[in-house]
Amino acid sequence: MIDLPKLLYRGDSDKNNKRQLKTTLNNGFLLTGLSGGGNGREIFQSPLEKLVHKHVAIGWNETHFLSFTTNKEKAYYYGGGEKMGYCPTCSDDNWDFALLTLDTSKFLHNTQIETGVYKASYYPVCLEFLPSYTVILIDIATFLKKIQQTCNDNLSKSIYNAERDKEWLIYPATPMRDSDEFTSKFDMGCIVEKEYLKTNI
Repeated sequence: MIDLPKLLYRGDSDKNNKRQLKTTLNNGFLLTGLSGGGNGREIFQSPLEKLVHKHVAIGWNETHFLSFTTNKEKAYYYGGGEKMGYCPTCSDDNWDFALLTLDTSKFLHNTQIETGVYKASYYPVCLEFLPSYTVILIDIATFLKKIQQTCNDNLSKSIYNAERDKEWLIYPATPMRDSDEFTSKFDMGCIVEKEYLKTNI
């Protein structure tokens, strides 16, 4: 097992309900932007660094990735936006964003694929993914700094953003049923806490 940060955090508001967050949280999974009509083959056909840069520096509505951070305060900020405060609320529909805590000690296995890129598996919540669910985790700054040494593309904006936000990316690496493409569902078997919050206007 490779040493990974024990906890990663995600602030998620899904303001326009494109990923149906309030529904999927109750069903044990999150949807990536791929669910909105993205190209499932893109993760196989494009260099990983280009997709990471697209997500972090440019913006990618149909992204395969979910952003996490090692800094809990950053997760609160990205969940609540620029609002000055927030307070906990109950887990009904009367909340503005959720703070999710991922615990890597839930992983059954993890291996380093390349510098800053890891593959892990864990027990899923969703029965469709039994017996195990696989993800790829990317320590963005570490990964892109290594790539930048031999790459002509300017990745400096992505590296800066990732270092500022202590950002990691995760994407599902579990195939859909009867398909060789990866699912857009991120199983929450590794999420150990869900906090629901209201922002102060």
